[in-house]
Amino acid sequence: MGDAAFYIGACPDCNTILDHAHGQNSAQGYSGTNSGGRLIVQNSEFDHNHTGFSTNSQNNDDQPSPQSGHCPGNQTGPTGTHSCWVFTHNAVYANNNPDVPTSPGVVGASPVGTGVLISGGRFDTVSDNDIRDNGAWGVLLVPEVDTATPPPIAHCHGGIGLSALSFCYFNDKGNRIENNTLSHNGFFGNPTNVDLAEISTLSFPGNCWHGNVDTSGTAIGLKHFLRPRVTSDPLFIQFFPHGICGIPDAGAGIISVLSLEVACDSQFLGPCPNTAVTNYPRQTAVRMLPLPPQASMPDPCLGVPGDPWCPTNPSSPPPYPVPGSTVG
Repeated sequence: MGDAAFYIGACPDCNTILDHAHGQNSAQGYSGTNSGGRLIVQNSEFDHNHTGFSTNSQNNDDQPSPQSGHCPGNQTGPTGTHSCWVFTHNAVYANNNPDVPTSPGVVGASPVGTGVLISGGRFDTVSDNDIRDNGAWGVLLVPEVDTATPPPIAHCHGGIGLSALSFCYFNDKGNRIENNTLSHNGFFGNPTNVDLAEISTLSFPGNCWHGNVDTSGTAIGLKHFLRPRVTSDPLFIQFFPHGICGIPDAGAGIISVLSLEVACDSQFLGPCPNTAVTNYPRQTAVRMLPLPPQASMPDPCLGVPGDPWCPTNPSSPPPYPVPGSTVG
């Protein structure tokens, strides 16, 4: 898909579960604009996309903004926190494909090689996932800077806006990235390409990183640190046993090497030269890959009234002629 294989948007309390889905060979395996509240994505697979999984705030017709996983009425969510938006027990791998169909706008400008992307999202929980083989970043948290001219129904709700400049800024805050297994992310080799990365400015409360492990890394070897070390930008985003939780603006700033790398990868601000430190795959041609064989239902005619596809099933009378019948 030129946009996303799966999309859920414009629902402050979506009350939705996406389970056992598979998003592949698309601009984004999943996209969710301004979708929050009770929303669970679980037991699913996102691979060989431009960006594997993405959720964002945006000042557009998928109103109302922002994207927030905070539980309605400050209730307690499934993880025991006030976050009811949960991305859990999913496989997110090998999302390094520049040759997918793309559409103009935010989706087309998502950073290739990113497993999980949260742009201006708040109070989301990403836990217990297998995130691997993504060349840029395994998990990336960034603000959403929306410079598109909004429709009349959008008023930068939840963001910081300058209507005269068609500018709306949504900070990323209160997200929890915890207990995920990561391996072989960041192999594009640019300065900030790592397992876990965060850009945050004006973010209160801050985001929380803890319990994530990189099974392709090396153990630190100190008490309470006997775990494979994840790579991150900023460097010590999860150095302590319980990570960094709730500290405002603990990520890299808007003006930082990481911010420049994200802009270069996504080409959000325009084409970026390919250099030794800004080396990202670019689209050469759109490749539409064939679907693999799909299993049919064991008996697709079970319980279906007689019709041209199930002519031996009883119906009284047939709703329309079946093959071989005579209508007088």
